[in-house]
Amino acid sequence: MPVSVSMSVRPTPPPANVEPAIRVPTTLANTLRVANTLRERKAGAYENREEREARAQALAQKQARVRGKAWVAAKQKIMRAKLEKEKDEALMKSAYGDPFAVSSAGVSDPALTDPPIAPFPQYREKPGHLTDAEWRETKDGLSQPTSMMHSDARHAQAQQLARDVVQQALLNQGLDVLKYVEG
Repeated sequence: MPVSVSMSVRPTPPPANVEPAIRVPTTLANTLRVANTLRERKAGAYENREEREARAQALAQKQARVRGKAWVAAKQKIMRAKLEKEKDEALMKSAYGDPFAVSSAGVSDPALTDPPIAPFPQYREKPGHLTDAEWRETKDGLSQPTSMMHSDARHAQAQQLARDVVQQALLNQGLDVLKYVEG
């Protein structure tokens, strides 16, 4: 091929293992450009499709491992709390018996036990011998009238019974809480 005068000359590049003869000093602009290019490359700006997919898959696997570890830790925490609670309950039952056991063996007063309640009460019309006020005092118009005094007495009785049960439980546990209770 004939060489034309207008054609630019392209010299052969030096071998790769030879240092360049002229060394250009690094400038701040060059340093920042190189740092920016490295940062973009690390973020994936110059990746092809396969590399992006591989990076996304690796990230998804890493996140799945983290979520799996968190799930296992949460399950272990729940199980530890459940075992601790069961251990505490067993210790309390062995020390004080079952506090939630319902026993009617100690109840001797029939006034303390509630009468059985019919599942579907029978409603009836107002009898002629009761006034409107007396009928309103009955339990929703059921067959037996209940005076307000009787209802208040039952509430006071239940309140006193609850107070006695709590007081006895505190005394059984050896707590000196009752020193501070007035009356």
